[in-house]
Amino acid sequence: MEQSRGQVPSLHVPMQVNISGFDVVDESLHMIEWLRRGKDFRSFVVNDVEAELYAQDQGAQLLSVDCGIPEYETKLQPDRSGDKAIVTQFGVVFPITVRVVGGDGRRWKLQVRHGYQATNMDVPGKFNLQMNFTIIAHEAEA
Repeated sequence: MEQSRGQVPSLHVPMQVNISGFDVVDESLHMIEWLRRGKDFRSFVVNDVEAELYAQDQGAQLLSVDCGIPEYETKLQPDRSGDKAIVTQFGVVFPITVRVVGGDGRRWKLQVRHGYQATNMDVPGKFNLQMNFTIIAHEAEA
């Protein structure tokens, strides 16, 4: 299957971040919207990844993000009638490959699990969203 490519604006204006593979998420957009971050998941995922990387190295620049097939998890409870279920929790993990140039000019390829966990989705005023950014492998690039 051909993966669409594109760019999203970097947090480091006027830079752009190359993206690919995110089209595998398009059919699940209705669930991604449960995170209450809007419909432009490409931008918020990339910018959240950038924020994590830049917290470690302010001089870094994210070059690209390639998204694999995400992992989804939902938790439900029956509504009062017992006829329907209400989503109470939703989690998604994006397995991504990122390329970044550090503030020292070295280039890196990182394998990352970048996830979101929404809880209390059914409780007005109690919605909570946690983000988890985990680098699972890295290698220097020439």
